[in-house]
Amino acid sequence: MSSLLPLINGSSHSLKALSIEAMGSLTDLSQFFKGMQKFPLLSKLSLIMPLGPALISDPSGLNRLLSHPLHDLDVRFKHGPNTAPPPFHEISHWYTQCVQGLSFDTVGTLQFGTSSMDLDVRRQLQHPFQIPFERVTSLTIADIRLSLEDISMLVSNGRLLRKLSLVVGALCLEVIDTLAALFPKLDELCLSFDTLRETSASYPCSAVSPSHNGSNIQLLM
Repeated sequence: MSSLLPLINGSSHSLKALSIEAMGSLTDLSQFFKGMQKFPLLSKLSLIMPLGPALISDPSGLNRLLSHPLHDLDVRFKHGPNTAPPPFHEISHWYTQCVQGLSFDTVGTLQFGTSSMDLDVRRQLQHPFQIPFERVTSLTIADIRLSLEDISMLVSNGRLLRKLSLVVGALCLEVIDTLAALFPKLDELCLSFDTLRETSASYPCSAVSPSHNGSNIQLLM
């Protein structure tokens, strides 16, 4: 991929969006990322790749790329069907280096996913990735089945959210109640779920308040 650097760097002063998907790469991409110049206009970045130092042994270049004042950020760690993700204790230091010193305080649209990884690893990864959710207006958390506790912990400051997409294991009125309370300004909500629980008598049908009239709600099973 280093052969692409002249093309990318040649557009450094005009580049506004960059998407990198490295699912099939077995080559260390450290020099590729370290060879990238600064992109003054870059506002949209998408990274889809396996997680860990096997692909990027030196994450300093990736850290510099993530330091741009991004508005739209899509980070999804994916592994092939025959490739197991590394244990968290082997990548925790590497992951900390990836996000060290970054504030992400300009991010307005965020998509984050860690497919093919167990939930304990995902939770540990989400804490260092400290996106200031109070600035995010569009949030997608992909490939991660969230509980009510997870939702409250991860996005409790998202008062400005207009668009939200989540995966929940089971959909019940408690989930809708929580989302309605946390995100009063939602215009668009997409929930993917495996099962639908019966309505609990202790949760009357007051979850969707009048402020949600006209909102677009999409439920995917």
